[in-house]
Amino acid sequence: MAEIIDKELERTSFRGGVMKSYTFTLQYQDQTGTTYETKKDVSAFTYNSYQNEDDIAIVYRTKNPYDTFIKTGKLGEILSVLIRWESFFILFTISINYFLIRRIIKERSLDIR
Repeated sequence: MAEIIDKELERTSFRGGVMKSYTFTLQYQDQTGTTYETKKDVSAFTYNSYQNEDDIAIVYRTKNPYDTFIKTGKLGEILSVLIRWESFFILFTISINYFLIRRIIKERSLDIR
């Protein structure tokens, strides 16, 4: 378990919209009692879910305790990461590239005949 010692909501305005980023500052101890503090970007769903909470369940790599992961148990937390504007943009870009490359290959194969 980690203590949420700070919660940040940062709004960045750009042409055409606003991007929000959510960050928790976490403090926790490992098995030996060493205290660590780290910042963790979280989804809007997770940020809102823990708005009134002081503790959050985490896991971390034994060899790198600063590499933390929030234990997700709710479907909404998982979906909120997958369904973000950045994800749609990446999917859109991949789709456009796929169809453009496919079209180029098809046109070149017709030129060879």
